[in-house]
Amino acid sequence: MKRKSTGKPDNDSATQSKSRKKNKSETWTVEQDDFIVAEMDKLSDLNWKAISKKFNKKFAKAKKSFLECKNRWTLLTSPKNLWSHNEQLVLFLAFYKAPANWPYIASLLPNKIFIRNHFVNKAKKLANGIKSKEVVLNN
Repeated sequence: MKRKSTGKPDNDSATQSKSRKKNKSETWTVEQDDFIVAEMDKLSDLNWKAISKKFNKKFAKAKKSFLECKNRWTLLTSPKNLWSHNEQLVLFLAFYKAPANWPYIASLLPNKIFIRNHFVNKAKKLANGIKSKEVVLNN
């Protein structure tokens, strides 16, 4: 049995994700970042649901799930994401020696996460800096 066409385009997940715009509540402010860091300092048991509840009480307009709070800590405010000048130098030299061999590069930087993302972002900043003649390797 054939289905009749309704004349409307199918809404598959690819088109929905492209058309989805970010809400203002999806962006994070410095105050919100500071709140998560402070809560992480207070709670040693990593109770993300409790942190999320406190966050949602304080920032009523910017509701965040426990997973969003956890990801924010992991991606942006975790000490694992702070890179020294020497670590960045190792990253760029390793990429020069073995381009895009991320397992090898990761073995040289054992306590780092999101190495490829950091490299791509830093390379873009360097490329823009070279165009404007100001190159900065620091975070």
